[in-house]
Amino acid sequence: MYTPKTADGWKVQVAVAVRDRIQGPGPYFIRLEFFFERPKAHFGTKGNLLPSAPEFHEIKPDWDNLGKSTQDSMVDAGFLSDDRRVVGAIVTKEWGERAGCRVTISSPKSHKEAMI
Repeated sequence: MYTPKTADGWKVQVAVAVRDRIQGPGPYFIRLEFFFERPKAHFGTKGNLLPSAPEFHEIKPDWDNLGKSTQDSMVDAGFLSDDRRVVGAIVTKEWGERAGCRVTISSPKSHKEAMI
């Protein structure tokens, strides 16, 4: 798989964030919530959100590329022993107050219980 050089900085950030959170062998269910800062063009002169501003983050990067690069980074950092241990995932991307990613990892059983 091709990984663009622009992913290198992200991989380092993920590695630092998960360095001291080593988990067991799995299996895992992961939820990745990506947040992107809105560009200035989405706001009016008084700082209010313009009606024309998009509600959803429908531009690049693609959600699947975000998920794969973050999961690969967690493997590189030693947080996940192997990405084959991830048996399910939810990946979302949305506008937020600041850029970042919220990562939630659970066992598939506890995830199902949380969904009932």
